[in-house]
Amino acid sequence: MGVESIEHVEPFDGPRTPTPEEAESIIRVLYTVFFEPHGAPEYVAGACRWPMALRPGAREETFAMFYEGRAVSVIQRLERDFIVHGCKLRLGYVGSVSTLPEFRNRGLASTILAATMQRFRENGVDFVCISGDRPMYRRVGARPTGGLLRFTALRDEMVNAISNVPPVSLRRASIEDASLLSRLYEQEALRFVRPISDYEVVLRYEHCAGQRCEFQLVEQDGEPIGYLLMTSLQERNGRKWVRVFEFAGDRFLLLGALRELALGLPNDAEVWIDVWRGDNLSRMLSNLNLNCSDVRRSGTYVVIDFVSTMRKLLPYFESHLSPEFVRGIELNAGRERYVSWGRGGWMQITGETNLVWTMLGQPPGETITGVRASGLGERLFKECLPIPLPPVEMNMI
Repeated sequence: MGVESIEHVEPFDGPRTPTPEEAESIIRVLYTVFFEPHGAPEYVAGACRWPMALRPGAREETFAMFYEGRAVSVIQRLERDFIVHGCKLRLGYVGSVSTLPEFRNRGLASTILAATMQRFRENGVDFVCISGDRPMYRRVGARPTGGLLRFTALRDEMVNAISNVPPVSLRRASIEDASLLSRLYEQEALRFVRPISDYEVVLRYEHCAGQRCEFQLVEQDGEPIGYLLMTSLQERNGRKWVRVFEFAGDRFLLLGALRELALGLPNDAEVWIDVWRGDNLSRMLSNLNLNCSDVRRSGTYVVIDFVSTMRKLLPYFESHLSPEFVRGIELNAGRERYVSWGRGGWMQITGETNLVWTMLGQPPGETITGVRASGLGERLFKECLPIPLPPVEMNMI
């Protein structure tokens, strides 16, 4: 049997972090794949729609494959801790997945993605959000998830539905408000641990997750009490809307902010509000009888290490279940079977898809089928899972 000659093996270098001198080569790949086809005159002009790609440290959080000294395939990543139910977990983002056309179908992006996922494992990442849904992402366990409710109403419907709320005012935030926005967000029970530079880069470029956006500060008697992060007015196929996808502050006062937001829109515009179904604002909006539908989260998600993540969540589980049961929980994972058991019950999840949906929520129209549980394990499944994630749009690459 013959062996392929070494001369026919292309000498790719990587995946590795580019050096400062190679940054322009990385930019050339991203520009060629994402922005040049859409007429962006330069990289920054296109990348401003995804400002986390322009954040400080973006080069250091990039993996690339090189050929004859130039980058030909690139993936960028980002990590942020988040607080949920008093527990600290870590979310990784994957974006800017790009390969020059002449180097596609050679497994380069898949090789970089494998290295990226390994780096996430080394860094203790619990979940990964990937900005898309492709077969390559599915192969590493990425699945769409749900858990969000979208409330929609026309301008006058929103104004008329919200009554008897304290008066508040809205003011568009500027880059000088970055520290203020950060302080307001830090009061949220469910939140990312963000550096102020995250706010600065979004305020500077006025985009996130590919859409023009803005922060509206909510003030009462001249004092800031919260904010709305939302798209600017969108218009497509004769329909106009703004979408609120992140917020901070007292939920009752945020109702007043939504009313003020609606008052400033054209009569034929709609307000969309995306809310985690367990949030108090979700319950308040439900009582207003606004139109409501289940929606998918942005991107697809991977559960990196079932055992590690469940251990981080034990203090939360203990607040719902018998401390004796929680403290004695044993965990195991292998061959797409994820098991937790202890004195008083057990739970078994079969399959990567069911794992992602159990941990983070199934998308609309889907049903979790691969879970068996008994006793306190059944209560663990029904009362403690899925866990919420903070809105990801601001930090999506």
